[in-house]
Amino acid sequence: MNLIKEIKKSIPEKYKVKLRKAVNFLIPGENISQSKNKWNKLASDNPRYIVLTDLGEGITEEEFKKTGEKDFNDLILNDNFLIQKLGNLKEKVVLEIGCGIGRTTEFISYHFNKVYGVDISEKMIEVGKERLKNLSNATITANDGLTYPVKDL
Repeated sequence: MNLIKEIKKSIPEKYKVKLRKAVNFLIPGENISQSKNKWNKLASDNPRYIVLTDLGEGITEEEFKKTGEKDFNDLILNDNFLIQKLGNLKEKVVLEIGCGIGRTTEFISYHFNKVYGVDISEKMIEVGKERLKNLSNATITANDGLTYPVKDL
């Protein structure tokens, strides 16, 4: 067996997450092309796991969805200040930058009029489009990381 895989198996999940966060913090900035290549490779390996859901490499779709719902609730619905400022959510359009495979995009779409998600990883968008194919008010698109393919509304 590959030595790296053997080492990965021996590290408890909570430490893997902390290690990934530390490495991402310590590595010098990367350009858009390098970032795109990195995220496409990671998405090819295990797109649910790499978004730091803390549930391990064997994370199921159901577990993945629960983390998206929890984060949406914690960061948007349960933020009284934000909800007060936004008003009627069903009238609002959202641009989600870095949507990945649509973990929170899905839940944004349930509450808002329309959600546009962008990500630099074509592989993530490919998986996300399949995940979100039944949501008529959610559109996700791969972009260059510098411009956004939506017009001002």
